Amino acid sequence: TPDPKPAPWNSTITIETGHGVNSAKGTVVLTNQHTLKKGLICGKDLDRHSADLVCRAAGFQFAEAMAINYDIPHVDRLDCSYMKENGIQPIVRNITCPLAASSLESCITTQVDGRSCDADTALHLTCSDDISPSSRWIMVNLTLARNPGGGHAPENVVWNGHFGTAIATLYSRQNGTFLTGLVPVSAIQKNPYCNTQAMCRSRMDATPFSTSFSDYRSVGELEENHGKGLSCGYIIGNDVNFLPITSMYCGCGAEIGIDDCSDLVVSLDSLKSDPKEALWINCY
Repeated sequence: TPDPKPAPWNSTITIETGHGVNSAKGTVVLTNQHTLKKGLICGKDLDRHSADLVCRAAGFQFAEAMAINYDIPHVDRLDCSYMKENGIQPIVRNITCPLAASSLESCITTQVDGRSCDADTALHLTCSDDISPSSRWIMVNLTLARNPGGGHAPENVVWNGHFGTAIATLYSRQNGTFLTGLVPVSAIQKNPYCNTQAMCRSRMDATPFSTSFSDYRSVGELEENHGKGLSCGYIIGNDVNFLPITSMYCGCGAEIGIDDCSDLVVSLDSLKSDPKEALWINCY
């Protein structure tokens, strides 16, 4: 497997359809500034922050939608005959950009090994200069925490377990700020089963014994089960606040994780205050 390397950003990035027509919606094309040779980006394993930076490099601000060529109508992607005539094939994959990155220069990628993707699975983006309110924030981390001994110091907390009080981190796609706090149980009610499944699936790498199955309730329902979540005393004593999430929807499916929670409504005026209303999840 090729090692990750700095991405070949001696290339310009455009979004193209048909026979190389620039657009806000189309196949992502890399053009080497020296040779003018064109190439494509593999469309799998790209998160929304990295997609935003690709759109920004193409002259836009945000990635409104991500897909692969195969799933897009012919009129909205680079023409197959044009790619064949010009020898345009995928050249990079696995673009990984830290959340602190403001441009692609801070990202790394992996060279295509000849089997990992092709023109059908090349990256397709819909870019724009604005995003809807429900797409302005993304969930970038989710941990489950509990203090089984009742202690209130950080070392008394079991983090990243397969069950516990949900602590999430949100990232603003507009200004790069972060918010971390408790998830209100009311926020998942649009589809609690799918939302908590997505959260559990995001925990699979950190907790190999957990799966995508989930059980959830409010912290208030755990009062007779000490040690299964963060205690009221810990939450108050450490000034752990709620995230201002009013609703969210992550979708349903075997591959859905918190990266897919695109319909996430945040209102800074809607903070919850009662620790009993915090979300608790058991992943099993």
